Amino acid sequence: MNDETPVYHQTRRTQLNGQTFFPPPGAGKRNVLVVTRGHGFDRDPFFGMFSGNAEIEWSSVEHPAAQLLFNPEAARHFDC
Repeated sequence: MNDETPVYHQTRRTQLNGQTFFPPPGAGKRNVLVVTRGHGFDRDPFFGMFSGNAEIEWSSVEHPAAQLLFNPEAARHFDC
């Protein structure tokens, strides 16, 4: 993320106080970007799916702020 991203759109990350996590290459876990917004959903069970998976690191960002991560430089940090 960068300074242009409004605070209310910045990444929600359960283990890193809302910061997008870019693990070092070869850290052993898949880094997943979860993009939300557009309709209501049960946040706790939804994000619990990702938190409960020990094989991944994950970051969440709401649309339209996610657009800032859809470029080769930022996207290279995510596996999916």
